[in-house]
Amino acid sequence: MPQVLGLAEDLTGAVVAKLKANLPTRIAAINAAATDDIVLSIPRDQDYYEVGIEALPQTPAIVVREMRSSFSLEGSHSLLSDTEVLVYVLEADPHRVILGKRLQRQAQAIIGALWDSDPYEKLTMSVGQNYSIEPIATEPGRVFEPAAPDDWRGFYVVVFRAKTLEQ
Repeated sequence: MPQVLGLAEDLTGAVVAKLKANLPTRIAAINAAATDDIVLSIPRDQDYYEVGIEALPQTPAIVVREMRSSFSLEGSHSLLSDTEVLVYVLEADPHRVILGKRLQRQAQAIIGALWDSDPYEKLTMSVGQNYSIEPIATEPGRVFEPAAPDDWRGFYVVVFRAKTLEQ
């Protein structure tokens, strides 16, 4: 029987599963530490997407998508992968400054949920293969551009690198 490789679909599924398991705790901690009246909401289970969609119906929403993967071989017939994973968070608020703070705090929660939650710096795949995961960049959305028109919805992207752990 051929080997089942845990690639893009399994990888994005593992990211969503770890976010669902850990974002509520991270968001609660951020809300408790806040010294203002900005309260983050926890995305509902149906508001996580593993492919981009044209119109997200509710906020907050999370979109997880893989980018380019590179591959290398380890030993006899063993495939290692290195994949960039983008985690988009969509938030809403009619006040631009509050919207920006919501997005920054959601990005903080996402990094904590994926990188700094058990299993630390790792993803567990359904096919038994594991990945390390680390944040490598952020890409704030248009709400942070001074010349951008005001909008009540905005996004923030956190870029992660997921690498196959050698077995």
